[in-house]
Amino acid sequence: MRIMEYGITDSNMDERLFQNWLEERLELWPGEGRHDEHIEEMRQILTGKPVDGGTESGLLMCTSCDNLAGFLEYSIKDGIPGSAGTSIHIEGIHTRERYRRNGIAEALVKRLVEIAEKKGIKRLTSDIEAGNEASFLFHSAIGFIITVSDSEAVYLEKIIG
Repeated sequence: MRIMEYGITDSNMDERLFQNWLEERLELWPGEGRHDEHIEEMRQILTGKPVDGGTESGLLMCTSCDNLAGFLEYSIKDGIPGSAGTSIHIEGIHTRERYRRNGIAEALVKRLVEIAEKKGIKRLTSDIEAGNEASFLFHSAIGFIITVSDSEAVYLEKIIG
């Protein structure tokens, strides 16, 4: 398994991997946005341009034998509900079904912690849909705590450093 970083430092990705990412992104967020909107946002992420109100964005991708195993999209943001100051916000984290339960998502978050530490950022944040028990259990297991919760979303934070 290999973790690659995309964003400000590297925007080169082969077309097959890009298509795999698109397929898995559509699985993670079914019915959210048109195909072309996903592609436009993915291209922004690959160049580190801000998405979804952040100041910078990036992508961590885990591959196995040059096949996508999982990915983590993030943004650097202020103003996440329940969190004070700047954080690296997990916009989405997803592991392909055949690679699940192999520590890929945890490895991606560990790499994100390294990025945060290099940037002097002391917190990771994430939000999940209310009722998404699997995601909540994952976040809890790696040290995230709930900061705000309502009927639609649960906001989580992990202090690092």
